[in-house]
Amino acid sequence: MSALAIETEALTKVFGKGSNTVRAVNGIDLKVDKGGVFGFLGPNGAGKTSTIRILTGIARPTSGRALILGEEISPDQQNAKRAIGYMPEIPGFYPAMKAIDHLVFWADFYKIPTVEARNRGRDLLASVGLGEAAQRKAKDFSHGMKKRLALAGALINDPEVLILDEPSGGLDPEGTIFFRRLIDEQKQRGRTIFLSSHLLPEVQLICTRVAILNRGELVAVDTVEELARKVTSRAPVRVHVDCQPLSQQQLALVGAMPGVTGIAFHPNGVLVSAVPGTPLGYPLNRALMDAGVRVEAFYPLIPSLEEVFLELISTGTKKGGSR
Repeated sequence: MSALAIETEALTKVFGKGSNTVRAVNGIDLKVDKGGVFGFLGPNGAGKTSTIRILTGIARPTSGRALILGEEISPDQQNAKRAIGYMPEIPGFYPAMKAIDHLVFWADFYKIPTVEARNRGRDLLASVGLGEAAQRKAKDFSHGMKKRLALAGALINDPEVLILDEPSGGLDPEGTIFFRRLIDEQKQRGRTIFLSSHLLPEVQLICTRVAILNRGELVAVDTVEELARKVTSRAPVRVHVDCQPLSQQQLALVGAMPGVTGIAFHPNGVLVSAVPGTPLGYPLNRALMDAGVRVEAFYPLIPSLEEVFLELISTGTKKGGSR
């Protein structure tokens, strides 16, 4: 049995012919360890959907291959498909069909007996907060309820690998928090969650590792913290200081420090910026103290995942293949 939940080898997907070809996925090598939540990020048109369609066995690659738990997946490969639960960005439902009947219907694709499917379906609906809506028709469901039903459907076959495409898309803050909890519960159960999302603050909260795709190529694969560290090494240094209001003399002293490029005020103090690589921390703290400034809090600002994402997309350095 493979130690990897998902693996791709030179995965490529080309659409069109001749001079009209579009290389949606361009030879990506990706390794996703078992367990945890893996974020799959990229701007619109980056190739995320094409990759997910291959990983779920819906589409075939033009070249290369994709493996789920060590088994190559394709539209004809049923064993690998049974290990996957898939929640598409825009799930489809039969409007007049009840929620529980959707789950029984989907379970039939996995040869799950009807009685077992109905019992499992009721448990899943309860776990996603739809226990009292089992007999309601899909046409009467709100957007958030449909998202929950789609997640229950993705779990009906008790998959080892859960692939979620924009699970929190279009949800209000309450719904987003609810889905965050559901995803964490699935992680605690030992499932591997492969998550594609545009909600970068949400990804930063729940993902153990992320991959960033741009124009069909991997530009980064790492933990959020390590990506932020790499970006920080070439980004402007920023230090947030909570302190008393600075006098003009004190401001001039800070502004004259080597490497300092700007000082911005915030309600509790100042934000000091400097050129990349400037050792600003200790010298700034020492200068403020020597100037008689009472410092209440002092900490460097680490780039958010959104800032990391934008920086890596703009530089576009290819770094595929790491876990």
